[in-house]
Amino acid sequence: MAMTSEESAYLMTELTFKGRVRVYLITYANTILNEPTTTSRHKSGVDWSEETIRNSDQRAFTYQPAVVMDPGIQQAGLIDDPNDTNTPPRKISAATDLQLEAAVQAVVNKSI
Repeated sequence: MAMTSEESAYLMTELTFKGRVRVYLITYANTILNEPTTTSRHKSGVDWSEETIRNSDQRAFTYQPAVVMDPGIQQAGLIDDPNDTNTPPRKISAATDLQLEAAVQAVVNKSI
């Protein structure tokens, strides 16, 4: 089931999710930098990648809302954080690393 607008808004500012987005932005930036120069849109991809590596925190902040709205992330929803001993525990994304990586790549591909 897709997240509610309230859940989506929460995840758009959740710091653990931002950190995960940052990891996959840098991962994808490195992938792009290693592509052959004959790859379509290589120059814009290299420019994006270099800027992402230089300013990864700002990039994660910028991309996080769009990643949250990706259908795969929406379907994954939220779960209780198993490491949080508070009652009630905070919520975190239930998206797997593969789901998040695919969502980040899809969002980035629309922007470069």
